[in-house]
Amino acid sequence: HYARENAAAAGLQNTEFILSDWDSFHYLESFDLVIASMSPAICKPDHLYKMIGSSRGFCYLSSFVERHS
Repeated sequence: HYARENAAAAGLQNTEFILSDWDSFHYLESFDLVIASMSPAICKPDHLYKMIGSSRGFCYLSSFVERHS
């Protein structure tokens, strides 16, 4: 919602925002940039590989790092 409004306010017309469940998301094309910020959807190596596979080469992932002693 806010992403679309902010993109329109900035005059951007080459953006696409998709809100989807990651497990059921099937992409037919790749994207210039794939972003997952604080998303629990990217929690296993297979999920990360799926994110990378949906990109043309650029991904942004931000998440917590858990430290084990």
